[in-house]
Amino acid sequence: MINRLASVYQAHLQGLAVSLRVDGAIQALYTALHDGVGRLRYRLFWHPHILRRAQVWEEATQRWSFGRPERIHIEPVGTVFDTGSFRRRWLSDKREFALERPFVVELPSGMIMRRSGDLWTEDARLVLDAREPCIAHAQHWLRTHEWRRRARQTTADEGPTIDRAVAFTGFARGEGTGGYFAWVHRYLTRLQGLEVYTAATGHRPHIIVPADAPSYVTESLAFFGYEDVIVEWDRSEDLRIHHAVIPSHRFPERFSRKRGRRDVSKRVIAPDAAAWLHEKARRAVDRVDIELSPRVLISRADVGRREIANRDEVEAYLAAHGFVTYELARMSFTEQAALFAQAEHVVGVTGAGMTNMLFSEDCSFSVIYGDVLAPAFY
Repeated sequence: MINRLASVYQAHLQGLAVSLRVDGAIQALYTALHDGVGRLRYRLFWHPHILRRAQVWEEATQRWSFGRPERIHIEPVGTVFDTGSFRRRWLSDKREFALERPFVVELPSGMIMRRSGDLWTEDARLVLDAREPCIAHAQHWLRTHEWRRRARQTTADEGPTIDRAVAFTGFARGEGTGGYFAWVHRYLTRLQGLEVYTAATGHRPHIIVPADAPSYVTESLAFFGYEDVIVEWDRSEDLRIHHAVIPSHRFPERFSRKRGRRDVSKRVIAPDAAAWLHEKARRAVDRVDIELSPRVLISRADVGRREIANRDEVEAYLAAHGFVTYELARMSFTEQAALFAQAEHVVGVTGAGMTNMLFSEDCSFSVIYGDVLAPAFY
């Protein structure tokens, strides 16, 4: 009921905002009210059932921190030619994010819940950092995944078990909660924590991924040298883990999921994590022998949306200047990493494929935006 009322309230506010041209202030008001209701609901109902980042650290049987705390400063764009109020305001914002020191911990046990892929403790608490560290999302999962009934059965079930593993099972298919960007940003960056764990314990944990995950999931893990520890998980089964390894996410834990396109906290990435992944990819690419063009045009013809309207004209013009067109969806992870690693100039429409700039060394990018300005800071 609260969610339905909030949606109606937001629709009325948005209509009023457009007519009065004060959409920024109205959105801020709505966000504040929605967050207030959400935080109250969290304290009243869900607080005991969610294991947040600080609690994971405190309750772990073994724990290791590494790296350093970081701060990200994003300066406003100097000149904005677009006259749209939203784009101008979004690009003119100055933003700052504080990132905690990363860590990796070991819990004595855990349960991967069927269908959702969430990781639960034996006393039926949802481990927030095993999926996406957003409390509002966690509250949604708690309401929809029959957690009470399943939690009562976890100690009685005699299902499959695995020893010493990290659950990358929260990865979802499709856009929004999943997709290529999410996999690279939320999962591959956490491999650094696994390396810290292995160095400290001498154990190399299994990496559990959904059996129906896109091919780039297993391809990328193999690319980074984890091919021998991949375990594919059937979503129809619960899976118990003895010694559950949890590397922390490399972006801030947040409360709300209702900030619209202006919320970029879930899209920032720790500079140290990006640098680590970049260097690891560069070493892996050195073993790849593929002939590729240093001048790259990324075509989205294989995607079917967010395409260049006059794509044929653009491709012909850039081809005359030495550019070669590539369709990333038809390339393996290794080929994509190799393409961006050797590129000198990349032209393309904004999208998940641009995440591959993490693997570039000395490259300039011309990123084309359409009507939708996604809050991703490349």
